[in-house]
Amino acid sequence: MTIGVKEIYAFKDIHNYDSSSGGAFPAIIRAVGLIERCNPIVYGAAFDENFNVKHIRTSCEEEYISLRGSKYVQSKLGNIYDSVCSDLIDGKVVIFSGTPCQMEGLNKKILKDGVDNSRLYLVDIVCHGTPKPIVWNDFKEWLEQRENSRLVEFSFRYSKAKWKSYPVMARFENEKRYINSFKLRRYTELFYSDLILNSGCYKCPFANINRNSDITIGDFWGIRKVIPEFPYKEEVSQVLVNTQKGKKLIEIMKNFEKCNVVEAELEKAIIYQMCFNHPTRKPDLYEEFWNDYSSMDFQNILKKYGGYNFRGAIKHLLKKFLGETGILILLKNIIKR
Repeated sequence: MTIGVKEIYAFKDIHNYDSSSGGAFPAIIRAVGLIERCNPIVYGAAFDENFNVKHIRTSCEEEYISLRGSKYVQSKLGNIYDSVCSDLIDGKVVIFSGTPCQMEGLNKKILKDGVDNSRLYLVDIVCHGTPKPIVWNDFKEWLEQRENSRLVEFSFRYSKAKWKSYPVMARFENEKRYINSFKLRRYTELFYSDLILNSGCYKCPFANINRNSDITIGDFWGIRKVIPEFPYKEEVSQVLVNTQKGKKLIEIMKNFEKCNVVEAELEKAIIYQMCFNHPTRKPDLYEEFWNDYSSMDFQNILKKYGGYNFRGAIKHLLKKFLGETGILILLKNIIKR
């Protein structure tokens, strides 16, 4: 991988209604297809039939859809690195998406095996930290018990919700569907607390702009101040270009119809992206939380750390009202000013 480019862009695809951000990842897949004149093999995180999060291999447009959407859980890799290397040896064009630590693992595997990576495109995310799968699995089981029905659809960031701050949606086998309900957002509360991350996330060596990928994508925080003239202020992707491969991709993406791509000032943009400046800070209650986790049932964990109590319910209703009416965003902007 050739390092040497460092540019940052705002990206918004107004055709992409299913994306919780600006739709950069589908556009990257499309750009690779145009450069290489083929449908690439795309690897990324997806739910399996039991809503475990794992990396999968996809090979056509219909399958790419399963990779869309944020998954706030550490994905299981299995033998995925071997599969990527096998595809590259067979001369296939490959896109691998994931966290920067997953990029590092793949890069080391490719170097060790002496595999030609000229047809490999690496896309990492701006990573806040990866929650341990055990918490997601326990939460999913708790939800199904509360509903007395099996989960059949889940979104960590439901793009059609009125409340834009990490809106959650779940649909069950009994045909009931919930959006941003009090129970659904308990996992979000745990994620916000930073208590459920892997311990290595608090000393992540990739929490800066020196990435090990061709392109890094995330939400464009602070866009109102960084690019005030950008026509969209919400659900905008931030695209950090790291290599010449990445540069070729963004140049192609600039020409896509109905896509807005504007370069930003790097030094100004990274101010608002916490994980380009330092790793997530380890909470003081981290050890206490995990000691409790090993001895308490999950509902009591939610009561103590996830706001599953009367005070949390009142707080949720207030946030929901402010979020869905747009008052919350207005208040945040006033405070920032």
